[in-house]
Amino acid sequence: MAIPFAGDPGSWTDQVQRRLKVRLDNLTNGDLDTNLVFFCAGAQCWESYNASLRATHAGYRNVYWYRGGLGSWQEAGLQSRYIFGQVRELKQRLSEPAAIQPKLRWALAASLSEAGEIMLGLSQSYIESAIDAEQFAQDELRRLMPSLQENVDYLADLSLSSIRLASAFAKAKRSDEAAAAYHDAEVIQKTLAMLAEKKSNTETFQAVISGADIQIGTEYLEHDKFVEALEAFHAAEGLDKALVLKEQASAGFANEVGNLAYRLVLAKDFGRALEASDLAISLSPDSVWMQGNRAHALMFLGHPDEAREIYLKFRGKKSQGNKLWEDDVKDDFAELRKHGLSHPLMDQIERTFNGSSAVNHRIHSTIR
Repeated sequence: MAIPFAGDPGSWTDQVQRRLKVRLDNLTNGDLDTNLVFFCAGAQCWESYNASLRATHAGYRNVYWYRGGLGSWQEAGLQSRYIFGQVRELKQRLSEPAAIQPKLRWALAASLSEAGEIMLGLSQSYIESAIDAEQFAQDELRRLMPSLQENVDYLADLSLSSIRLASAFAKAKRSDEAAAAYHDAEVIQKTLAMLAEKKSNTETFQAVISGADIQIGTEYLEHDKFVEALEAFHAAEGLDKALVLKEQASAGFANEVGNLAYRLVLAKDFGRALEASDLAISLSPDSVWMQGNRAHALMFLGHPDEAREIYLKFRGKKSQGNKLWEDDVKDDFAELRKHGLSHPLMDQIERTFNGSSAVNHRIHSTIR
């Protein structure tokens, strides 16, 4: 069974770890002695290794990593099951007349929704099959609402399922159904907000809800719903900023918001790009690369002097990994131009970064 997020990088306290723990506990009925085997595409894929470590940290005692993965399995002439087979099997299990425990039904339906999303990404010809899988998963998840209506992790999975279904409808150009599914996701987010208010004195509960909002925001971002993503990220931060900084920033929350800021610049929504940049920087003040998004937004909002100050401030510093700030900014400028975005300041900054002494004395002139 595919669990797409299980091998994501991060920490033992991040939202990925919590989601995986919940999923595994639901699938195994909390039996920590269950045999778990993790694998991915091949020996060079480390996601299954990460997933194995995460499962072990979650308390599971019989965890195995099949390093060769699918490639070695097929080379050995053994049968493999593709995503279509997984979708069929999950639908069959959910349709069995025998009673399925609510948490197992929840785990199976969430996995079906994730499988539908994978199918959607394979080919345009699979859209209707993906919609069928997503609708099936959504119906199964909604059946559980009476018994799980205050379970934050369940509500997060239900919201993610709604977003995936909406995206599938949108790709099929079924706009009314897409709008209805997105509305369902918004209703669930409001339910999460009400739960946060109801149990606002519980720090642990707030952390869980902020994590759910981050999941929802990330899902919106993956489907190019930038405004909704920003609202969800603000909701996560607004629950308890100190809590978010401590528990979520290390899990990539700040990076997700930073990525959103860049996508908003490319989408020419510069006001929200600046808003997202400020939020990302507040979450991770030492992340130099996030400053670039802020500079880009300011430049296109008509504040070139402020943008210039940022572009020049970080010269010589490492932006991401071993990449120099100057190289990062120049790569961004190239991508901006591909999206039809240009500004005289970009040329001046590039000449300065390239060491043009003829321009150095003019770089501080005002650009209108």
